[in-house]
Amino acid sequence: MEILLKQRYLVGDLITFGGMAAVYRGQDLQENRAVALKLLQKTISTPSPSVACLQQEALLLASLRHPSIVQIFDEGQHDDL
Repeated sequence: MEILLKQRYLVGDLITFGGMAAVYRGQDLQENRAVALKLLQKTISTPSPSVACLQQEALLLASLRHPSIVQIFDEGQHDDL
């Protein structure tokens, strides 16, 4: 089953997971590029401190540009994700 987030990101195979989130291979259909998608575990309800933490992380990383730092293109909520 294919999952499409925000009418833009196609979710692929699981890369890794931790206590708060899982990272998946993905495809940005608007920009035609491979991306990594970090999704909060469904066991964590919104709103919660974990959601706020991930949003703050995304905003901070989006402001940084360095070859050793993953570039953030987007953040947000899609249904219950």
